[in-house]
Amino acid sequence: MALVSTRDRYGVDVSPAPGQPRYRAIAAELRARIEDGRLAPGAPLPTENALMGEFGVSRGTVREAIAVLRSDGLVVTTHGRGTHVRAVGPTAPGDGIYRQRRDGIAGEAEGSRRAEKLLGTAQVAVEHAEVPATETLAELLGVEPGTPVLRRRVRLESAGAARRLSDSYYRADVADAGLTDPAYEPLARLEAAGETITRVREVVRSRMPTLDESDALALGPDVPVLVVTRQSFNQERVIEVVNDLVLPADRNELEYDLRVLR
Repeated sequence: MALVSTRDRYGVDVSPAPGQPRYRAIAAELRARIEDGRLAPGAPLPTENALMGEFGVSRGTVREAIAVLRSDGLVVTTHGRGTHVRAVGPTAPGDGIYRQRRDGIAGEAEGSRRAEKLLGTAQVAVEHAEVPATETLAELLGVEPGTPVLRRRVRLESAGAARRLSDSYYRADVADAGLTDPAYEPLARLEAAGETITRVREVVRSRMPTLDESDALALGPDVPVLVVTRQSFNQERVIEVVNDLVLPADRNELEYDLRVLR
């Protein structure tokens, strides 16, 4: 069965290049429609029957083309819902939580609002719990292993899917600043309590997601995550540890504006 041209319909020719499999030509055309917005984020991909009819190919060829898009992280297939274009949006780890001042780095209660501007309508789910510090966490916070600390677990969602997952931790003396009050961002509350952030240290690494992370973030096959570990300091005293901030690597970029101190 020959691959039919769609030049008249879409202004492009999806006939395969010499030696190129037909499913890759179809995948390239669908990718182009996703990238230029003809297939919008969250929109359903045309049905297999529709694609078979449009391109004049077998069901197997259509499925191979969709598998390429899924592997590239462009579409997500959900049982009972079919295949949809992955909803994406630009984010950065800070999302406006830090800003530069003349006297250094200070917290601001803009994280959720900026995330909403970047991602569209964003929902933030927050949970608080007292947990014992693991050895790794104790070293980051500067406390003894097993010390009770406050964990603030955040899940940022947009378009029905999680965009990032994070766990922040605070020592008991810092947690007394009222960090569980939902009306305040933690760093704004800490600043109001007299805790000035003078330095931030971040370590960024990549790894494959856990099963829970993959499900929560609706990741495609073989899509890694970026993991950010952050310590916020007041002079030499750690007042917050984010361990970890987990971001899908296929739809996030990290942007840093570094200053050289002389």
